[in-house]
Amino acid sequence: MMQPRPHQILIADDDRDIADTMADLLQLEGYRVRAVYDGPQAVEAACLLRPRVVILDIHMPVMDGYAAAAAIRRDRAGDVVLIAHTAARPPSSRLADFDHCLYKPNDGDRLCVLVASSLAAVEGQ
Repeated sequence: MMQPRPHQILIADDDRDIADTMADLLQLEGYRVRAVYDGPQAVEAACLLRPRVVILDIHMPVMDGYAAAAAIRRDRAGDVVLIAHTAARPPSSRLADFDHCLYKPNDGDRLCVLVASSLAAVEGQ
Protein backbone atom coordinates (compact mmCIF):
# COMPACT_ATOMS: atom_id res chain seq x y z
CA MET A 1 0.00 0.00 0.00
CA MET A 2 1.19 3.50 -0.81
CA GLN A 3 2.19 6.01 1.86
CA PRO A 4 -0.77 8.36 2.56
CA ARG A 5 -0.50 11.65 0.72
CA PRO A 6 -0.93 14.79 2.80
CA HIS A 7 -4.09 15.95 1.07
CA GLN A 8 -7.65 15.29 2.12
CA ILE A 9 -10.18 14.66 -0.67
CA LEU A 10 -13.94 15.03 -0.18
CA ILE A 11 -16.48 13.36 -2.48
CA ALA A 12 -20.20 14.14 -2.39
CA ASP A 13 -22.65 12.12 -4.46
CA ASP A 14 -26.17 10.96 -3.59
CA ASP A 15 -25.41 7.69 -5.38
CA ARG A 16 -23.55 5.94 -2.57
CA ASP A 17 -22.04 3.35 -4.90
CA ILE A 18 -20.44 6.05 -7.05
CA ALA A 19 -19.19 8.04 -4.05
CA ASP A 20 -17.80 4.98 -2.30
CA THR A 21 -16.16 3.59 -5.46
CA MET A 22 -14.44 6.91 -6.19
CA ALA A 23 -13.33 7.12 -2.54
CA ASP A 24 -11.94 3.58 -2.63
CA LEU A 25 -10.03 4.29 -5.82
CA LEU A 26 -8.47 7.49 -4.47
CA GLN A 27 -7.62 5.75 -1.19
CA LEU A 28 -5.75 3.12 -3.20
CA GLU A 29 -3.76 6.02 -4.68
CA GLY A 30 -2.77 6.99 -1.15
CA TYR A 31 -5.10 9.94 -0.52
CA ARG A 32 -7.12 10.50 2.63
CA VAL A 33 -10.72 10.46 1.38
CA ARG A 34 -14.13 11.08 2.90
CA ALA A 35 -17.38 10.32 1.07
CA VAL A 36 -20.66 12.04 1.93
CA TYR A 37 -24.03 11.70 0.27
CA ASP A 38 -25.67 15.10 -0.02
CA GLY A 39 -24.92 18.80 -0.37
CA PRO A 40 -25.37 19.86 3.27
CA GLN A 41 -23.03 17.07 4.39
CA ALA A 42 -20.51 18.26 1.78
CA VAL A 43 -20.58 21.84 3.03
CA GLU A 44 -20.24 20.74 6.66
CA ALA A 45 -17.42 18.28 5.89
CA ALA A 46 -15.58 20.86 3.77
CA CYS A 47 -15.65 23.26 6.69
CA LEU A 48 -14.50 20.67 9.24
CA LEU A 49 -11.99 18.65 7.21
CA ARG A 50 -10.54 21.47 5.07
CA PRO A 51 -9.96 19.19 2.04
CA ARG A 52 -7.76 20.40 -0.82
CA VAL A 53 -10.07 18.82 -3.42
CA VAL A 54 -13.86 18.51 -3.30
CA ILE A 55 -15.70 16.47 -5.94
CA LEU A 56 -19.40 17.35 -6.07
CA ASP A 57 -22.18 15.60 -7.94
CA ILE A 58 -24.23 18.33 -9.60
CA HIS A 59 -27.65 16.69 -9.28
CA MET A 60 -28.12 15.90 -5.59
CA PRO A 61 -31.43 16.36 -3.76
CA VAL A 62 -31.82 18.83 -0.88
CA MET A 63 -28.83 20.95 -1.97
CA ASP A 64 -27.43 20.45 -5.45
CA GLY A 65 -23.75 20.61 -6.34
CA TYR A 66 -24.03 24.20 -7.57
CA ALA A 67 -25.32 25.45 -4.20
CA ALA A 68 -22.81 23.32 -2.29
CA ALA A 69 -19.95 24.65 -4.45
CA ALA A 70 -21.04 28.24 -3.89
CA ALA A 71 -21.20 27.72 -0.11
CA ILE A 72 -17.80 26.00 -0.01
CA ARG A 73 -16.25 28.65 -2.23
CA ARG A 74 -17.59 31.43 0.06
CA ASP A 75 -16.02 29.74 3.09
CA ARG A 76 -12.79 28.57 1.50
CA ALA A 77 -12.18 31.21 -1.21
CA GLY A 78 -9.28 30.04 -3.39
CA ASP A 79 -7.71 27.37 -1.18
CA VAL A 80 -9.78 24.45 -2.47
CA VAL A 81 -10.12 22.78 -5.87
CA LEU A 82 -13.77 22.13 -6.73
CA ILE A 83 -14.58 19.47 -9.32
CA ALA A 84 -18.09 19.08 -10.71
CA HIS A 85 -19.16 15.49 -11.34
CA THR A 86 -22.10 15.14 -13.72
CA ALA A 87 -23.62 13.06 -16.50
CA ALA A 88 -25.11 16.08 -18.29
CA ARG A 89 -23.09 18.89 -19.83
CA PRO A 90 -24.17 21.99 -17.92
CA PRO A 91 -23.79 25.45 -19.42
CA SER A 92 -20.39 26.88 -18.61
CA SER A 93 -22.04 29.75 -16.71
CA ARG A 94 -23.35 27.22 -14.18
CA LEU A 95 -19.81 25.98 -13.53
CA ALA A 96 -18.42 29.32 -12.34
CA ASP A 97 -17.61 28.04 -8.82
CA PHE A 98 -15.87 24.93 -10.16
CA ASP A 99 -12.27 24.55 -11.27
CA HIS A 100 -12.90 21.41 -13.35
CA CYS A 101 -15.72 19.19 -14.56
CA LEU A 102 -15.57 15.40 -14.64
CA TYR A 103 -18.24 13.69 -16.72
CA LYS A 104 -20.01 10.44 -15.79
CA PRO A 105 -19.29 7.73 -16.38
CA ASN A 106 -15.64 8.38 -15.74
CA ASP A 107 -12.86 5.89 -15.71
CA GLY A 108 -10.67 5.68 -12.67
CA ASP A 109 -7.61 6.82 -14.57
CA ARG A 110 -9.23 10.12 -15.54
CA LEU A 111 -10.28 10.73 -11.93
CA CYS A 112 -6.80 10.03 -10.56
CA VAL A 113 -5.07 12.16 -13.20
CA LEU A 114 -7.44 15.08 -12.61
CA VAL A 115 -6.97 14.97 -8.82
CA ALA A 116 -3.18 14.65 -9.10
CA SER A 117 -2.87 17.46 -11.65
CA SER A 118 -5.18 19.72 -9.63
CA LEU A 119 -3.10 19.21 -6.52
CA ALA A 120 0.14 19.75 -8.42
CA ALA A 121 -1.21 23.02 -9.81
CA VAL A 122 -2.21 24.40 -6.40
CA GLU A 123 1.05 23.29 -4.81
CA GLY A 124 2.96 25.09 -7.55
CA GLN A 125 1.28 28.43 -6.81
